[in-house]
Amino acid sequence: MKNSIFIILVGFSITLFGQNKRYFDSLVNYKISLGLKCIDSSKYENATVHFLQATQIPTTLPNEILFYLGKCSYYLKEYEKSIQLIDKFATLTDTNTSYYIESQIIKEEILKKEEKNITVQIQNTEKPCKDEEVLICPICRGTKVIVKNSKIGPIFTNCESCDEKGQIKCIDYLDYLRGKNNK
Repeated sequence: MKNSIFIILVGFSITLFGQNKRYFDSLVNYKISLGLKCIDSSKYENATVHFLQATQIPTTLPNEILFYLGKCSYYLKEYEKSIQLIDKFATLTDTNTSYYIESQIIKEEILKKEEKNITVQIQNTEKPCKDEEVLICPICRGTKVIVKNSKIGPIFTNCESCDEKGQIKCIDYLDYLRGKNNK
């Protein structure tokens, strides 16, 4: 008798769990579809809210949610956050997907904007930092890895401009920007 009650309870729990999972999965899909509609309408703050709401639902999330959040952050000019989300997405997804390719294009655009911004800062000021001051390497963002896109996919190379900690002296970085002593 006790065994039959136990079996019935286990069966009921499994059925209930399956129904909850389907419900939560459909709720995540709904929130993602709302977020995508907001992206299509250039309403990136609203899209971010929907995607973040999806992350609060207790179920397995698709990796693409990181891409969507990174894309929204890019358009909201939250570049640091965007790169973090895109990098996390890149570690979890296949490099042959259109999302991966678009994420790397966004990252490249951010890095170009940051490089232009730093170049403008150098041109507009005598020196943005002291010669011996140590910075997190803006070339590889302290990761020691540079990702370049090619026709066959991303190519990963070691950053040769910074030290083993992903840091670079200000004077060396200024020389890099001016095209001097590039390794």
